[in-house]
Amino acid sequence: IITGQLNDAEKLAVLVDADLFVLPSYGENFGIAVVEAMACSLPVLISDKVGIWQYVAESGAGIVTQCDASKISDAMENLVNDPRLRMTLGQNGKKLVEAQFNIERMSERMEMEYQSLCVNA
Repeated sequence: IITGQLNDAEKLAVLVDADLFVLPSYGENFGIAVVEAMACSLPVLISDKVGIWQYVAESGAGIVTQCDASKISDAMENLVNDPRLRMTLGQNGKKLVEAQFNIERMSERMEMEYQSLCVNA
């Protein structure tokens, strides 16, 4: 399904109704869409070119693969055929978002970055 642009409410409805979120990007500096998907307890399948791939891999929130069509296809097939794995990854992703990407944690990180810039100026 190609939806076109969605507003926030529509995007949330789509994420909540989905079984899997896939972002096979060749270059994504962070991956806010991945965080949004994980916040909705969606298992994610991302390439190792998405900026938060290490968080996803280390927390068991999804599958990280090279940006290779056959590897992505195989991983998608495995996830589609394994509802328990999807549930586990989705739960881990939600925990990751709550622990690492909540507004307080992100504010702390930004403040630390700004302070380091001031010190080095």
